[in-house]
Amino acid sequence: VALYHYEARAEDDLSFSKGERFQIINNTEGDWWEAHSLTTGERGYIPSNYVAPVDSVQAEEWYFGKLGRKDAERQLLSTGNQRGSYLIRESETTKGAFSLSIRDWDDVKGEHVKHYKIRKLDSGGYYITTRSQFQTLQQLVQHYS
Repeated sequence: VALYHYEARAEDDLSFSKGERFQIINNTEGDWWEAHSLTTGERGYIPSNYVAPVDSVQAEEWYFGKLGRKDAERQLLSTGNQRGSYLIRESETTKGAFSLSIRDWDDVKGEHVKHYKIRKLDSGGYYITTRSQFQTLQQLVQHYS
C-alpha cells in the first residue's frame, strides 16, 4: 500500500496516490520495484520506500516511525487535532519499543500531550501495562481507542 503520493519522474515510473494498492512484480532491483497498480491497472516502477505491506504497522495512519517526542507534541498540538488525537512512534530511549503520544486537556495544564511507553514482550506481543497484552500494535490501538 502506498504511504505517500508520488508523481512519476521518468517514463517507466508509476504515479500513484496515498493508499493505493499494488501487486509487486519484481522487488530485486534495490530502491525501485516493478509494480502493478490494483487501482489503475497500470504497470511501472515505484520507489520502495513509498510503500509498505498492507497489514504492516507502517501502513497505519497513526504510525509516525522515527518521530521525536517534541515533534510529536508539535504535531498533536497543531490546529485541527482535538483532545484524544494520538500517534505511535519509535521510542527514542528504548530500542525496539514504541511510544504512544496523546493530546489531552485539563484545567491545570490546558492543552498538552501525554506519552506512554509501549513495551515489547519477548514472545512478540506489546503492552502499556502488563495487565493488558496484545499480539500486534493494531490490536493494542483498537483496544484503547
